[in-house]
Amino acid sequence: DLLLIPFFEQKFSQLSPTLQKSFVSLLDCADPDIYNWYLGSEEIPSAFAPIINKLREYHQNQTC
Repeated sequence: DLLLIPFFEQKFSQLSPTLQKSFVSLLDCADPDIYNWYLGSEEIPSAFAPIINKLREYHQNQTC
């Protein structure tokens, strides 16, 4: 939730329809899987790579 809710609130409406669909699909995945993909400790399924990369970019910009 800490990764997804702020991103959703601030960036979802700005995403392309394809990335919006990917984000919604990502919500059906298990939290540990999402977290591991985000951290890079597990290979990201190709369908989720673009949205995971957007999440990473968003959070990197928030911590600078």
